[in-house]
Amino acid sequence: MKHIVFLLAALIGSPAAFCQTTAANPAAPELWNSAQVPLSFVDSGVDSSRPLPAWKITEESVSPEVRRYIYTDPQTQLKVTAEVRTYSAFRGVTDWVLRFHNNGPTDTPILEKTSALHWTIPASGDLLVRHARGSGAHANDFEPLDEHIRPGENDQIESIADPSSRISLPFFNLQTGDHGTTAVPYTTPESLYLMRLGYNSGYGLGLGEAGLNNDRWVSWIKQAIAEYREVQPYFYADFYPLLRNSLAPETRTAWQWDFPQDKQGLVMVLRRPLSPFTTLDLGLQGLHPEASYEVEIRVAYDHAPVTRMQGGKLARLHIRLDTAPSSALIFYRELPQL
Repeated sequence: MKHIVFLLAALIGSPAAFCQTTAANPAAPELWNSAQVPLSFVDSGVDSSRPLPAWKITEESVSPEVRRYIYTDPQTQLKVTAEVRTYSAFRGVTDWVLRFHNNGPTDTPILEKTSALHWTIPASGDLLVRHARGSGAHANDFEPLDEHIRPGENDQIESIADPSSRISLPFFNLQTGDHGTTAVPYTTPESLYLMRLGYNSGYGLGLGEAGLNNDRWVSWIKQAIAEYREVQPYFYADFYPLLRNSLAPETRTAWQWDFPQDKQGLVMVLRRPLSPFTTLDLGLQGLHPEASYEVEIRVAYDHAPVTRMQGGKLARLHIRLDTAPSSALIFYRELPQL
């Protein structure tokens, strides 16, 4: 059985926030009925808005702040669970996790184009989109942007370039009248991939207006900045591209930075959004085959256990990344000879 997990957070500017029903916010039960759930995916080439109304729906109360909405396909037994959390200390803040679980005896149909947030929202007059420019090594890097969308117009905010932050940072705020909503991807494998893809000798993040008085967002920003501060010195080390670099979404990329005098280095591995490859054999450079190394393979912001490895084995390191897109940082340091 396989699990797929997505996370989305929404910060609502007032109780009369965006919704496609009369619901006051994304935690309202009526928003999560199968005809209008604020998410989407493609199942066997069919948009989920068509089959979902025929799926079995159950609801569970996990705690005063957490409810689960479970949608089960009666034919394949594919189960989609939305775990919706509110925060009593922060009025209007909601996040939800999507879990896809195959309860059937056979493989599920192909699932693709999953959107943790796919929401039709009413707006009166102009709609204001607030977001931030990415970084292309220009004077206006990370500039706050306000874009007005008038009736009949559309806008697209994306992070697909290399580095990912070159076009736009992966969060935004929608504002109409006296209320609005903000979406931010927090620490999913995708958001980690996007953040790490943007790492270079200069980097910047800002809380934005929606991050004020939001402890969870502040915590995420602090984690991102702390990791960047840790890796930034390596960008002045000897550089080795371990794979042929390509911007194609079907590929993988791996880079190594090595300080030969300090006998330590960093490897960044990126599995791009459409890459079918879950494993990768790396050929690290500049290592001493007989030496012992401390190695940390970090796939999340949290530090991973440090292991010991011989240089010869480290030079042929085997990495597995089960989701796409995703990333890993590999820190290594040669130990003194006894």
